Amino acid sequence: MPWHTAAAEAHTQWPPGGEAVIRVLDENTAVVVCDTGWLPSGKTLPPGHKVTKELHGRAQVRFFRRVTATQGAAHPVREPAVASDRRDTVKIKDKVPAEQPKPLHNRQTPGGVRYALLGSKQASPAPTLFVLGGAMESNLTEPHIQSGRELQRDHDFLCVSLDSPSEGSAVRPAEPYGLDGWRYRLEHDEDFTIAFSHDASGVLDELIAKGYTDPDRVALVGISRGGFLGLHFAAADFRIRCLALVAPVTDLRTLREFRGMNDNPVIDSLAVINHAEKLAGRAVWFIIGDRDERVGTDHTIALARRLSKLAMQRGVEPQVTLHVVPAYGHVDPDRSHEMAARWIASMLPGR
Repeated sequence: MPWHTAAAEAHTQWPPGGEAVIRVLDENTAVVVCDTGWLPSGKTLPPGHKVTKELHGRAQVRFFRRVTATQGAAHPVREPAVASDRRDTVKIKDKVPAEQPKPLHNRQTPGGVRYALLGSKQASPAPTLFVLGGAMESNLTEPHIQSGRELQRDHDFLCVSLDSPSEGSAVRPAEPYGLDGWRYRLEHDEDFTIAFSHDASGVLDELIAKGYTDPDRVALVGISRGGFLGLHFAAADFRIRCLALVAPVTDLRTLREFRGMNDNPVIDSLAVINHAEKLAGRAVWFIIGDRDERVGTDHTIALARRLSKLAMQRGVEPQVTLHVVPAYGHVDPDRSHEMAARWIASMLPGR
């Protein structure tokens, strides 16, 4: 199995940005332990990364088995996984039935922006879902793509994703991986959301120009940090007609990775509530647990209320849906992706 042995330091830490601890059990079976539920990227730890003994609050254990094509599986088979969140132990259910996977294409715009496309060009421009979270291949595998699978199956959506800043191919030399990389850029006075939104708009330009995407039916689903990036992308590009956000980050200052940066002018300007004017009137759907101290349940509630108030001030009927559900910790609430898919389909009905 092509996983680097240096992909994680099992005895000292959970690796940054969702990187996984991998153990090969035999020639056909491997076990993966990760703190966010993402699949391993196979990357070594970034240069200059400082090893710590901090443990994240959630872990998932997954088993992968190598199978041949004649056995009827085109990707590793996953056994049921258990996730622990310090106090709770939650059974992770396979919410989407097994089905023939759509082709995943890695592409690049003329401007050099890499993106991943799940699905193929259709006879006419198709509704398109941007899926944002971490590294683009992980975004289009699981759990982020659960809503996209339903939209593909029932409504012929294409799904597209980009690497988040400091993840996947977007990691720069000498910068830390993941959210630590975001902090590194902010400490160097860089607003990384501007470049990300520009790149995402460039991908959308290409998909529309080549006849893949219907410009009037573009949606976005963002999970956690992907919600933060998605909100900034939508604020910069009016073509995003509706957004579904699962446990989204709305203010970086709530995250432990950004402690001590309250006086940083860039991080203050990036709080999504400061960009609400550009989102007011748009269809936005939120779901978050009632005790999500990681990203801040109250921040999501405040943003939803702000968007509704601004829409009413403009004489526009608010299109904001907010679900605050019983859940401890920073998790995807049960059935959240199914609910998001149904809501997106209702916002972008077929022609």
